[in-house]
Amino acid sequence: MTDPVTRVHRVLKAARLKPRSVARISSGQTNEVWRTDSHVIRINTAVNDTRLSREARILDKLAGVIPCPRVTCSGHSSTMEWLVLERIPGSMLTSAWAGMDQDQRRQAVGQLAGILKQLHAVDTWWLDQLPFPPPQCELAGHGPAVAIQAASAAKAAVDSLRGLPFVETGILHAALGFIQHHGHIFDTVASGLIHGDVHFDNVLWRDGRIVGIVDFEYSRLAPVDLELDILQRFCAFPYLFVAEEREEAARPELFEEVQAWLAEEYPALYAAPYLRERLACYSLIYDLSMLVRHPPTKTVELLSPAHPSARLYNTVAALTRR
Repeated sequence: MTDPVTRVHRVLKAARLKPRSVARISSGQTNEVWRTDSHVIRINTAVNDTRLSREARILDKLAGVIPCPRVTCSGHSSTMEWLVLERIPGSMLTSAWAGMDQDQRRQAVGQLAGILKQLHAVDTWWLDQLPFPPPQCELAGHGPAVAIQAASAAKAAVDSLRGLPFVETGILHAALGFIQHHGHIFDTVASGLIHGDVHFDNVLWRDGRIVGIVDFEYSRLAPVDLELDILQRFCAFPYLFVAEEREEAARPELFEEVQAWLAEEYPALYAAPYLRERLACYSLIYDLSMLVRHPPTKTVELLSPAHPSARLYNTVAALTRR
């Protein structure tokens, strides 16, 4: 296996780029992410994974429709795949947010709402020609298919978690029961092309406007209000979505009004019946899957509120109080 520096230089050679500088970005969660003066390079070393080539094809379709990076090239070898994108000058909206006044913040949310409307209205016939989305995308498609996926993903997670230390069986069964009982609620919401990870560190801001939406790795056909799941989690725990050196500045109180503003700017996203129940299902499925990857090492009372075990407990508790 080659080292990261060797990999990025191989990609630069394949892309015929000779940058003045190249630096690794520490915030990449799934891929190695590098930045030059003019491009962003993403490298995935997972075997038989096609997420970056899939993203390249999505970005090609979205060019000129919404502000997003333009693809310079993509490719693969026996040990990696890569995606080279034109760099969009700007700051992550999370970083810019603290220095913005109330009017600027509201305008930013209004612009984001407009971009999401355009994205959700894109014709999706071509998605069937793409590889499946990454396995983290438990929910895709529309109506009954989503209900089946929701119940299947929840059951698989509960089966994996049952009997583990510090995992309460009653909470698992309550979460699974709620999801299984509410399969019908997915029939009432429209599906469209979603971004799938639209938190503010994936939104670029410059000179009073959104200049780019990045990271379409989880983009797919899905219920459009699934976008709200990640946004709700971001607003509650923004420090989970930023690099470590920026965690202190990502304070939840700064984002308290985001969801109310988005509801005013994009009311259709909130209009389908059973929204509250669907958001609960989305949250439960996400936290169950995260618990499988990161099982708790102590009781829920001793965990951070941001830990998936604590989030799961609080969601179930809120459903019980209704």
